[in-house]
Amino acid sequence: MSHELRVLIVDDEKMVREGIMETLPWDELHIRVVGTASNGRDALELVRELKPHIVLTDVRMPFLDGLGLIELIRQEAPQIKTIILSAYDEFEYARKALQLGAVDYLIKPVQAEELSRILSKTVESFEEDLKKEIFLGDIRK
Repeated sequence: MSHELRVLIVDDEKMVREGIMETLPWDELHIRVVGTASNGRDALELVRELKPHIVLTDVRMPFLDGLGLIELIRQEAPQIKTIILSAYDEFEYARKALQLGAVDYLIKPVQAEELSRILSKTVESFEEDLKKEIFLGDIRK
């Protein structure tokens, strides 16, 4: 991939944020971690400032939960892809996340391989979107 994608990691547990940052093969995935946040409110500010392509977020967090965050991201920047990491295996959370357009809903503790696979699919999806965009742009000329 010619472009490096930017990811924002959002989780109220510092160990989870650090674990994700340290265990994934970011270079291989062509992704750069541009920031982290411990709650949805701070994350929304960072989304506006850093313009990430992907947001990895927890569900239950202070100030603004992950579902509320995804809803606001969807309104402001629908091109951003979101992935939920949650300790809660609750159908309603997963259903709502997918209704809001989340790429996936993963249950913690998530294995690095599984998260890498989902991120890799997300990168491919961006590449497909880019190809469609170029293709449609050529057709419209």
